[in-house]
Amino acid sequence: MKKKAFFSLLLVLMCAKARIFPQDFTRPIIESLHIKEADGKINLSWTLPEHFSAQSILVFRSKSQISSVKNSFPIAELLPTRTYFSDTPESGIDFYYCVLARTTDAGIFETIIPSVNASVQPVRIKPLEHYEAEKSADYADGHMRPTPLPALDLFDDLKKEGNIKNKQLLQAAKELSVLNGNIEKKTMKPHIFEADSPSNKSGDDYYLYQILKNSFIPEKYKKSMDELNDFLGIKRSKESTARAIFYLGESFYFLGDYRKAISHFLSVSDDFPELSRKWLDASLDLYELP
Repeated sequence: MKKKAFFSLLLVLMCAKARIFPQDFTRPIIESLHIKEADGKINLSWTLPEHFSAQSILVFRSKSQISSVKNSFPIAELLPTRTYFSDTPESGIDFYYCVLARTTDAGIFETIIPSVNASVQPVRIKPLEHYEAEKSADYADGHMRPTPLPALDLFDDLKKEGNIKNKQLLQAAKELSVLNGNIEKKTMKPHIFEADSPSNKSGDDYYLYQILKNSFIPEKYKKSMDELNDFLGIKRSKESTARAIFYLGESFYFLGDYRKAISHFLSVSDDFPELSRKWLDASLDLYELP
């Protein structure tokens, strides 16, 4: 009789576990969420269950523990294969995070499990030093224009080997830069837009500011490229997107990859016409046509 009661209780527990942690692979629940503050950033990492299927991965942030994301907007929408994300929110404030999946029918699979896909302890970044953005009279005309950024497939195009594939396109870039044989070769100095000064930053502008401060300004251009590409993988404004692409072009320029630098400067030539010409001049002057 006792044995029968024991097995009955065991069956009840197994059913309860199945309801809480279902083994149905159609339920895309992110697992093992790990959050750590380092180098002025909040770094999130997680694992994806076997047979994970989703349209994208959504990262949510809140000043209180997250139990629901209704009427909330994600701070980032990532590719469904990503298992990490770096956030740079305002320093000195406690934040909580939750990572959910957007299903293939565009809905959010809102199953929030504390310590599994949602944090239970707050995390904050320490106050960071400010820097003065370099101002150069040479680029006084390189401000943002109100013209929207043209449609670009950032995932497929700008992460490839570059968009310059033949002499005709390079010649077009040469004509755009109004390059002539009398221009003296010189090395450009890093340019930082006035819009990326450290005052009153929030959201994607603050994220871009931190990349500049931690990687681009210290001339860690390879690291800067990785972080800028991560930045282009999140939801962001058109203005910050254009500036990030330009910084990528500068990073390629300083690493000696003038072909990719030309590709990126061309991509934002409508947004920064005069400034792009200056950098196209310098890049084309050092790049030999194939």
